[in-house]
Amino acid sequence: MAMSMLLCRKRKKRLAAKETEVQEAKGALDAKLMTIGNIVHQSVPVSDDEVTANPIFAGADVAEWKGLLFKG
Repeated sequence: MAMSMLLCRKRKKRLAAKETEVQEAKGALDAKLMTIGNIVHQSVPVSDDEVTANPIFAGADVAEWKGLLFKG
């Protein structure tokens, strides 16, 4: 009986240590994931900044935008 209680305590300690290890690994993974930028579709135009961007709806007024973006 005493031996099984001792084994149970050891397992609980190992489990607690593994849970801590998993949390640390998850934190490291989340930190790495935050450094990755968004992946966009290949059809999205690429530009260096807003000034040199090639606008898709240049000259369209709000009514046209609503018609294009919100069908219905």
